[in-house]
Amino acid sequence: MEGKESWGLRDRFLSWYNDTTYIRSEEQIEREEYLFGVLGLKSGPKFNLQLSVGSLYAWSNFNTPLDNLMFGAANFKANPTLAQGPNVFYVAVGFFGLSAATLGPWLERNGPVKGLLLGVSLFTLGHIITAVGCYTTIYALVFLGYGVIGGIGFGLTYISPVSPLQKWFPDFRGLASGFAVAGFGGGTLIASYFISYLITALGVGHTFLIIGLTYAGIMYLCIPIFRVPPPGYTVKSMAVDMIKGTEVLGAPPPANETQTFVVEDEKQQADYKDLFNRRDLLQLITSVDFIMMYLMMMGNSITGLLIISRLSNMVQQLFGKSVAEGTTMVAINSLCNMAGRIIFSSMSDFVGRRPMFVFTLTVQVACIYGILAAAHQGVYSAFLFCIFFAGMCYGAGFGLIPAFLADMFGAKMTGATHGFILTAWSFDGVVGGLVFTAVYNSKLVKVPGSTTLIDPSSYDVDFYWVSAIVILAWIITAFFIRTDLKARFLPYRHGELLRSRLFGSLFLIGTFGVHRMTAKEEEMEWADYMAKAQRGEVVVGKLFNGGRPKGVTAGSV
Repeated sequence: MEGKESWGLRDRFLSWYNDTTYIRSEEQIEREEYLFGVLGLKSGPKFNLQLSVGSLYAWSNFNTPLDNLMFGAANFKANPTLAQGPNVFYVAVGFFGLSAATLGPWLERNGPVKGLLLGVSLFTLGHIITAVGCYTTIYALVFLGYGVIGGIGFGLTYISPVSPLQKWFPDFRGLASGFAVAGFGGGTLIASYFISYLITALGVGHTFLIIGLTYAGIMYLCIPIFRVPPPGYTVKSMAVDMIKGTEVLGAPPPANETQTFVVEDEKQQADYKDLFNRRDLLQLITSVDFIMMYLMMMGNSITGLLIISRLSNMVQQLFGKSVAEGTTMVAINSLCNMAGRIIFSSMSDFVGRRPMFVFTLTVQVACIYGILAAAHQGVYSAFLFCIFFAGMCYGAGFGLIPAFLADMFGAKMTGATHGFILTAWSFDGVVGGLVFTAVYNSKLVKVPGSTTLIDPSSYDVDFYWVSAIVILAWIITAFFIRTDLKARFLPYRHGELLRSRLFGSLFLIGTFGVHRMTAKEEEMEWADYMAKAQRGEVVVGKLFNGGRPKGVTAGSV
């Protein structure tokens, strides 16, 4: 009996994540072509929604006022290690990613409208509960309202517009994803000043209430605009779920090249390309490609995320600037965040997603040490330069990743895979944030004679371990994320652990050492593998499935 029950739970779990088909009637598809008699819009409302939920990034403006309210201003000033404000942000980030990963498949099945209705409602409820927590000075209600319920609302509302835009613009995925999430970065610009003014004029509790209700009104008005393309939608012969690289499969080779496997019949060519779209979600998220991209995203997110949570405090405590100055720097950083999402993602349509990630990770490593050096030397302008450049690169990751996922796994799976990969960002926020806070509190050194200034050395250890994570992500991105079909889909050999394409050659790394495949060897294995896949003898995407060509033994390299 227990076995049957466990299998039933397993089957339901698999069904939840594998079934991502959005089923609509012909009448519904026809209705979705128009809104109030006008041809449907595709981008503007998505930006407005992201602008609203982007208030999450303005959280550092709440840190000191919230802790002053909860602990008493005099008590908190005397005991700064009591601070809980940043931890509320980290919890919200955690539930943001958890909700995106858990509800991503549900969102794909039910469409963006239902996802947004649920997300915006939770966003509003979370702010109301947080306001009650402020009125009653119960920090637990703030964690529950903003951290848990609000975090889930943020997550659902964030991912809902991304997948539709990837489907509408398969030819410009980078540009589409950049604009889809740009508002989230730019939303801090408005929210920073809005929050700062309301806190001064009305207090923290009223601020949460007004923010929640105002943004809810804006988002509810945007929801009816959302829809996904009709079945069979293509742009310049590019299908919605096309995996990057498959568009040239079966096509005749250029005059100066040879191609072993050519499909002449159009239907056969379409079936050939479809081989790469037959994997379910669980196969995708457990693949080597996804795991490497997950680690890449974790490294690209951690610097900017931790800076955002403390930027206002750092400006005030390291350089003695005013609260108003801190608010302004948070706002400017949000502009850099937004710019990075649009600029780098748009460039990636021409230079590639992986090269852009390598660039952003490189810059972030330099910025981490630049921030520390500037803080120790007291050079405020250099400090801000590094902060803002790191903010651009942090934002770039969120603009790039939906397009990168669509390239690798098809836009049909973007909602689900995007939700899962956002848990890397959540992990940074929860685990990284709590570790950062604990280390900071243990290393906190105040400037002698000052009640507000702290010594820059308080941040040294934290920035060192963060830089190590970013460097590791750089290595993974530069050498172990495979973007070409052969490197990704050729079955692993016996004893093979990793593979990397360097200078055009595919290197296999395993218990046998390092083996460089020749171009002829690679072409022969690929042709044989595709032929077997066409006959159904192997499953495309399965690493160890006996798909080696004749003459290549399990242990041969």
